[in-house]
Amino acid sequence: MHTLTIDKLLDQYEKDGEQVKYEFREERARIIRDHNISKTELQDIIYNMEKTFLDTETNAEQNFQANMEELRDRVCRFFIYSYKHKLLVSFSSFEKIYNNIN
Repeated sequence: MHTLTIDKLLDQYEKDGEQVKYEFREERARIIRDHNISKTELQDIIYNMEKTFLDTETNAEQNFQANMEELRDRVCRFFIYSYKHKLLVSFSSFEKIYNNIN
């Protein structure tokens, strides 16, 4: 009778052990699956953040270059106008001097 009880207890222990192993494998598989999903989501977020940063950086560089070109154009126009004005004033002065001589 004790042997029968021990055999039943051993069978139950083995069934419980198999159940625990099965549940462990299932839980492990779920954790790995969730981890992979989370990892993929984080990689997507990082990729999008880097892309946004690079796009912003590119836009800033383009805006800077455009502003530099505009500034260069303004400075060139200013100097051209300034030198043109100085040349006209000088020419006018030379013309007055020439007219006074003649």
